Order: sequence, then C-alpha cells, then structure tokens
Amino acid sequence: MTVYKHPITRERSRHGKIKVYVREYETDTNGKRLRLRQRHPIPGGLIEGTPDFVAAYQQICQRIDGGTAPTSQRKALAKPEGLQKISDAPDSLDWLIKHYLAVKIGEVSKSTYYRLQRSLTALRDAVNDQGLSRGVCRFDTLKRIHVEDMQRQWASDSGPREAEQRVDQIRWLFNWAVRRELVTFNPARGIPRLPQLSKGKDKKGTHAWTNEQVAAWRDRFALGTEPRTALELGLLGGLRRSDIARVGPGNIQRDGDDWYLCWIEHKNHARKPKERRQLIFDELRVALMARERVAPGLQYYVDLQRPDGWEQKNELYIENLLAPAFLDWRSAVRLANGERLPTKCTMHGWRAAGAVRLALMNWTTFQIMGWGGWSNPKQVEVYTRDLNREEYANDGIRRYNERARKPSLRVVGGGRS
Repeated sequence: MTVYKHPITRERSRHGKIKVYVREYETDTNGKRLRLRQRHPIPGGLIEGTPDFVAAYQQICQRIDGGTAPTSQRKALAKPEGLQKISDAPDSLDWLIKHYLAVKIGEVSKSTYYRLQRSLTALRDAVNDQGLSRGVCRFDTLKRIHVEDMQRQWASDSGPREAEQRVDQIRWLFNWAVRRELVTFNPARGIPRLPQLSKGKDKKGTHAWTNEQVAAWRDRFALGTEPRTALELGLLGGLRRSDIARVGPGNIQRDGDDWYLCWIEHKNHARKPKERRQLIFDELRVALMARERVAPGLQYYVDLQRPDGWEQKNELYIENLLAPAFLDWRSAVRLANGERLPTKCTMHGWRAAGAVRLALMNWTTFQIMGWGGWSNPKQVEVYTRDLNREEYANDGIRRYNERARKPSLRVVGGGRS
C-alpha cells in the first residue's frame, strides 16, 4: 500500500461527479484541502501511479507546504538556475506579473507600460519576512498587511507619490487576477493614502511657485532663452512638462495680436487624446516672439538640442532630456537673499502657480478649468491649495472697501426711524 505525505480522499459531488482532494492532515477538517485536477475525465478520478496523477499530486503538495517549489530549490535562491525554476512556477507572483504585463502590451501607452513594469518589478523584488523575494512566493499568499508594509518602505525610499502609484498598480494587477478567477480577493484594495510630504516639502500636493521665486527665475534668464520660454509656457500657458517640450511655432495660429496655441495634450494621448485650442496671454505672446527672434527657424520652443528621429526613441526620451536640463537651470537661480531655489520648486509648480494667479484675479472655477484643461472642479482645488489666503482675503476686502467708498453705493443712516 502506498503511503502518501498528504492523504488523498475521494468525494462525490451533488452532481454525481467524483472529485479527488489532497488534505493537509488526516483528521483535521479545518486544514488545507486542494483538488487534484485531471485533464481527461476518468471514472473514479485520476488513476494512482499514472504520470498525470504523480505530477498533479506533487504540485498540490508544494502548494500545501507553503512554497512554489521544493525546499531544495528554495535554498538555491542564490543561484540563478534556482531562481529561474521557482519564478517559472505557475502559482508564483512572478508568473502572474509576466502574464499581466504580456496582456498590457499594446493596450496601454509606452509610458504607462514603463511605469507599470517598474512598479511591479519593485513588488517582485521586495523581500518577505523569510528573506525570500516576493516574486518566488505564491501570489495568493500576498495579504493587505504585506502591501501596507511595502508601501511604507517605498515611501521612505522613493517618496509617497511613487509609493502610492505602486500600490495603485498592484491593485490593477489583482483586479485583473480576480476577473480571471486566479484569486478571490485583492490585497491592495482600500489601502489608505499617505501624507504627500516628500523631502523638502511642508505642504501636501504640488508647490505653487511664489512671486519671489518666479521673479528670481526671470531675472536670471532673459527673454528668448530656453529656460525663460519654458517658464512662460508653464506659468502663463498652463502646459505640462510633456507639452512644454513638444510645442513650437507650428502650434501657433496667428490672428493679428491674437495668438492661439493649438496642440494635443501628451497626457493620455494614446488612449484618450484631447485637442486644445486656446487664446494665449499677451505676456506669453511677447515671450514666444522673443524666442523666435533669438532662434529663427526653430521647430520647438524648448529644443534641448534633440537629435533627429527622437520621436522613434523611448516614449519618455524627451521628458528625460528635459528633467536634467531643468535641474541645471534651477541650480543657477538665486533668490534675493542669495539662496538657491528649494527642491520643492518643480516644473509642474509653474502650472500650479498659474492657477493660483488666476484665482487671485477672480477667475471662476470653470474659467480656470478651461485654462488648465481640467474636466473636474476638484482638480482646480488641488492646484490652488497653496493659495496665499491672507493675500486672497486682503484683495477681497480691498475691493469691497473701494466699492463701499463710492458715493452712489454708500449707505446713509440705518435702522428704523
């Protein structure tokens, strides 16, 4: 009689079919009980001793023992061949990630796929309490507490925004797995957000540049230069970094003194393109005219000496070219007290500063939405969070006093006679 490591039982379902199960313990009904699947229906279930039976039984035993491979293979993690054997297991997290990424090829843009791959690679390389890479563990053993621990570690290493993005993409991964009935729950669902306080920041969200910081940048870079033009496009045009690097004279429609900027937003351009045509401020028109005089015949206002055929390179090629250039420009700027611009001053802060300025000019929420290309009023609140409330209140009181001081509007007397 064959003695099995884990006992085998046969049960008849309510439909009359015989199903074969492997139990973790002989008498413990609360232990794990996994079904032996069979490729071809056989009366009475799988026949013991056949290759199909042995292969299915060994796979079930590996899952019951809590790993995706035998102990000898898990101890060989330091060896590349051991890692390869474990990561190819059909119930490992690495296997799930590979299949998910394969489905997403062509379904999302290249930049989204790049960020998705980067986040899931961080998940795969994370180490559990036993010192094993998460990628070699079974994907159905990942719990919410594990994701929360990784989120805190990622926030410490890479910042809260990056940590939250990784958790979001883990949630997408397991939503896909739930739809395909690979798992029954999503360990990343309902995890609370982190305080968005990265290093060097004292408030949540994107820092809106102050008037002093904008003036320091303008004093350092004259009209017609690339750094000055980039600032004006972000501050007055409300363009994102990805659009600042892609607009040029070909995107301008000229109608006398009225210039219209026409472009397709690069954000979500592959999935949901948004065409924009917007009248620009006279200050921005003057800045663009100065740039065209300094560099006649240029194709892009912020050229960055990009090579020919750059569009065929990586999706994020031009953004990766602009980012170090901005850091060099920022390091060259000095405030009135001689200090450098703080690290919280980012290119996206120009867009936030523009929204704050428009709010102080009494623009309505929907007017600011049209300027920034937002479809949700809540997004305006995100960008005007750094609004100088004292200045906003003083401006309102000043206008109220001016209105009240006019003779035609002055209230004479009061109360009942």
